[in-house]
Amino acid sequence: MADQYRITKHTGSTATSSHSGTLLYTTKLENVAFRAYGKFRPAYGTTIALWRPDGSLVEAKSGPPRPAQ
Repeated sequence: MADQYRITKHTGSTATSSHSGTLLYTTKLENVAFRAYGKFRPAYGTTIALWRPDGSLVEAKSGPPRPAQ
């Protein structure tokens, strides 16, 4: 799996590593990875991240913060 683009979900507002979150999707093709990444919408208090096969972060988007109670 080291030669694949990864899409992960992380709790909180930061994505520190491609292996620290929940794996949502993997593919070997860059254009397919970007298309799939665009379909994911982060929920409250989560971050969705797209990673290159070498482990570097391509893009990340965070959902709105959790409402205060």
